Amino acid sequence: MSLIEELVGRNNLLTQRNIDALEKLTLKIAGPQQVQLGPGTPTTFTTDIRLREIDLTTAHSNMEIGCGSCDYITAWTDGGLDGISVKVGKQDAPSLYFSLFNPLPVNNPEKLWLTSDVRIGRTKLILVFTTGAPLMPQLYGAGITRSEMAARSGSINVYDRRGETIFMDDFENGLNNWVASKSGLGSSVALSVLSSLRGSTSVKLVGGSDNDQYAQILHYMAPAINVTPMGLELAASLDTNVDEIQCLFDYYTGAIQASFGVKYDLTNTTAAVLTASGTWTNVGSTVTPYAHDKNYSLMKVVFDPSTLEYHRFTLNHLDPTVKPLVGFIAAPVVTNPHATVRIKVLSNAAANGVSYIDNFIATVNEPV
Repeated sequence: MSLIEELVGRNNLLTQRNIDALEKLTLKIAGPQQVQLGPGTPTTFTTDIRLREIDLTTAHSNMEIGCGSCDYITAWTDGGLDGISVKVGKQDAPSLYFSLFNPLPVNNPEKLWLTSDVRIGRTKLILVFTTGAPLMPQLYGAGITRSEMAARSGSINVYDRRGETIFMDDFENGLNNWVASKSGLGSSVALSVLSSLRGSTSVKLVGGSDNDQYAQILHYMAPAINVTPMGLELAASLDTNVDEIQCLFDYYTGAIQASFGVKYDLTNTTAAVLTASGTWTNVGSTVTPYAHDKNYSLMKVVFDPSTLEYHRFTLNHLDPTVKPLVGFIAAPVVTNPHATVRIKVLSNAAANGVSYIDNFIATVNEPV
C-alpha cells in the first residue's frame, strides 16, 4: 500500500486528531506517487511526501530541521499549535503562521528553525513536507475548500468561516492568554469541564449579585495589529439570571482609543452595538435563548478599526443591520499602542448570572 493510499484510508482517524495514526505514518518514507481525486473524470497528482516527527515534551529553542526542497508544509500536533514558532531558512526570519491541518505554501526551503514551549497534553509535532500537489486535497478530494478541510479536521472555526484567523482559543490549555476580573458577591471566573461547545473545557463566568455585577476575561492583542476589517466571534451559554453578554474591542494607537462592542441583552431581548456617542444603540429585537448550560448562542461582529465602521453582526440566526453605525473614539487612557478584547457577562439584580464561554475567534481581512 502506498503512503497516499494509507493517508486516504486513515482519513477518519486524522479528522479525530488520532495521534497514533500519525505516528504510524511517520514510519513511511515515500517517493513520487499518484492518487485519483473525486468522482467523474480521473484526476491525478504526483506528489513527493516526507514526514518529520518532533518530541514536544521538552522545549526547543531554534532547533534546526533539515527539510530539503518542498512546496508545502503541513503541521499536526496532538494539542494545538500555540507556542510553536517555525522559521524558514534562517533564525532571524519571520515565523510561519500555521493553521492546523492546512498546507502552507513555501518556496523550497532547505532548513527550518523550530522554537516551542511545553504544553500540558501535547506531546508531538509532525511536519509533512510536500513537493507537487498539497497534501489535503489528496485526503479530502478535489473541490474541498481549505476552510472545509479545517472544519472536518477539528478546527473550532466552523460557523462563520470568513476572514483570516489571527487568534483563536477553545480554552483547552487554560486561561494563560487572558486576564480575569469580576465584581459583586458570588462573582467568579474559572475554567470548567461541566460544559463546552467543543472539546472538554470552557470558561465559566459568574456575574456578581451586587456592586457592578459582572465577570469578564480580557485578551491583549499585538500592538501592530492589522487594521483591516476585523471579526470577533464567540459562543456562550446563558442562564436566566444573565442580564447581558458583551464582546468589546479597544484599539489604542497612542493618539486615540477606538472602541467597538456588541451585546446581547437578554432582559430586553435586544441586540446592540457601541456607537459614536459612547452608548449602546439597539439594532434589532432578539429572542430569549433556551436556558441550558449545554445550549450555546453564537455571536460575531465585523468592524473596521481604520474607518470605525461596523459591517456585520450575527447573533445565532439573526443578522441585525449595523451599517452605517460607527465605533466610539476617545482620548486614550493609555498612550502605549495596544489592543484588547473583552468578554463580559452581567447579572440581573440580586442574582448570579452564569455563562459558559467557548471558542473565541479573532480574524482580519474580513469581506465587507
